[in-house]
Amino acid sequence: MQNEENKGCLSGIGLMLGYLCMLGTAALIATWWADDFMATLITAFLFWLWIPILIGAVIAFILSFRLKTLHHKILFGLGIINILLISAYLWIQAPRQDCSADIMAEHYEHHKEGMRELEAYARQALDSGAYIHLEFDGQHIPIFHVQACSDSLISSHWDADGLADSLRAVVGLTADEMEGLRKRLTDLGCISVDINQSVPGINIGFRRVGLGMYFFRLYDKPMTATQWQAEMDAEEDVPYNRQVVFEYGAGAIGSMAFPGKDEYLQRQKKGPRKQ
Repeated sequence: MQNEENKGCLSGIGLMLGYLCMLGTAALIATWWADDFMATLITAFLFWLWIPILIGAVIAFILSFRLKTLHHKILFGLGIINILLISAYLWIQAPRQDCSADIMAEHYEHHKEGMRELEAYARQALDSGAYIHLEFDGQHIPIFHVQACSDSLISSHWDADGLADSLRAVVGLTADEMEGLRKRLTDLGCISVDINQSVPGINIGFRRVGLGMYFFRLYDKPMTATQWQAEMDAEEDVPYNRQVVFEYGAGAIGSMAFPGKDEYLQRQKKGPRKQ
């Protein structure tokens, strides 16, 4: 008579696969918690691997309901942990990774004075003619592009924590001013600043969603009718008012168009766009 622990699918190779699927699912969830951009890349390019892993985890969880053996109990516990992690992610993290023109409009109205103050602070801190594109993720600096007035090309850097001191010196930022930019962006609920001393206005990075990113583009002067129509016609832009444009920067894959642009313009009666 077959031993009770070997009955059913959760034995031998099936048991090992159950553990691998459960742990693989936990690793994927942890990656989404740690870095949604990297998680999107991993999920997109290895979808052929993650689909069977997720299916295997569900099957292992269902088969563990009997709780007859220690392995059943461990797999059941891992399944519960994965469910709790997914639920917490959807409750806490997912809302921060959603964006639309309506969300940006509400956010802008709450922070418009602070955004203008950020521009004034950055212009006062930077050397004349300097340019920066600076992005923060907490204390981490994922992007730091700089150009001094005397440079002909932009010096682009990713994962620039170790280069921060030398790069800020190129454009005349002190350590305190750099921290001031980070704090002001945090207070605004934003993540990046893109500003050129030689060009009026500022781009403020709002959120990364998957491989794409949303920006506030603020002009110093109201747009002309021609400029307004050009923004209306640009697939990636949503003009909010005569001095503010919402911009979507697509990632390596996917549509270049601002998601939900036409529906938003129709609701706000700001159209029509030229076809």
